[in-house]
Amino acid sequence: MIVYPVLMVGGAGTRLWPVSRRARPKQFQNLVDPKRSLFQDTILRMLETDGASEIGPPVVIGSSAYQGLIEEQLDSIGVEPAAIVLEPKPKNTAAVAAVAARIVDQLPGDGHCLLMPSDHHVPGAGAFRAAMEDGVPASDEGLIVTFGIAMTRPEKGFGHIEPGEEIRHNVRRIRSFVEKPQPPLDQELFDRGAHAWNAGIFLFKPATMIREMTTHCGDILKAVDASLPDGLPTNRVVHLDPAAFDACPGGSVDVAVMQETANAAMVGPVNCGWNDIGGWLALSQMQDNASADIVTLDSGSSYVKSDGSVLVAGIGLEDMIVVAHEGAVLIVPKDRAQDVKRIIAELERRNMDDRL
Repeated sequence: MIVYPVLMVGGAGTRLWPVSRRARPKQFQNLVDPKRSLFQDTILRMLETDGASEIGPPVVIGSSAYQGLIEEQLDSIGVEPAAIVLEPKPKNTAAVAAVAARIVDQLPGDGHCLLMPSDHHVPGAGAFRAAMEDGVPASDEGLIVTFGIAMTRPEKGFGHIEPGEEIRHNVRRIRSFVEKPQPPLDQELFDRGAHAWNAGIFLFKPATMIREMTTHCGDILKAVDASLPDGLPTNRVVHLDPAAFDACPGGSVDVAVMQETANAAMVGPVNCGWNDIGGWLALSQMQDNASADIVTLDSGSSYVKSDGSVLVAGIGLEDMIVVAHEGAVLIVPKDRAQDVKRIIAELERRNMDDRL
């Protein structure tokens, strides 16, 4: 039984500007561990296997603009990928799922595909791998298994999953999906205690995903098939055909497949400390201000970060986020941390692309 980790590395991570930039987005940054990036950490926590399943070499799917970063970061941790698939432009996760299914279908061992973002932090790697092992038999039986994360608070920024009846140990049918519930629904779902957060991680056999996409979003699968070359090249780098891939409709795998299929299941809820690090507020909850380049007085409620190029000093900061990185400084109240995307839009309006 081989499980192939398939990492999606296409996100721009704009809510973590100015650290996350177009040239080096958040998945390639050492945001949590000073010695390795989120991308590298995602790979390594899967290769440190302690379960029954064999873990195959990773498949990486991302923008052609990131080829150099992908190869550089793989090489620095000594990992040889099964394939690097380069997208000419982003088309969202349904297209990526189709690419993943076709690529893993060509790899040895009648493998399973573990499709996951490369920019999440999972300190409980053992608990996550145990959940994966629970999901493998269901995947083997033709189900698409997603990972539900145990809720720790009301949360409007994540999708939610309502599980149904248990069909295997720690695996349940999915009763419903809730897309990013706004208050007061987020509090209601948390109080009810029946839901889990949707981590956007999927485990499936290639034939299962191909079958479900043929039924529910055949236009996406058809466009992906037209964009793929015949067979894996000897150097393992796969370039998708730009014209054919451009014709691929956008859309998430959650909407295009998971909300349509009768063969969806959830493993969990999983207690693994999962955090999608979606913005500065999430990171501020994981780190303190301890740094020689930061001096703060009477500012215990604020998060201050510097890349070391400038000393940051503050007095009496209340619930603020201050980030200095590579010639740019972000200052924003914690309760408006999600508005960083407005800064990005303003920089684009002013044609300040060199700052992005």
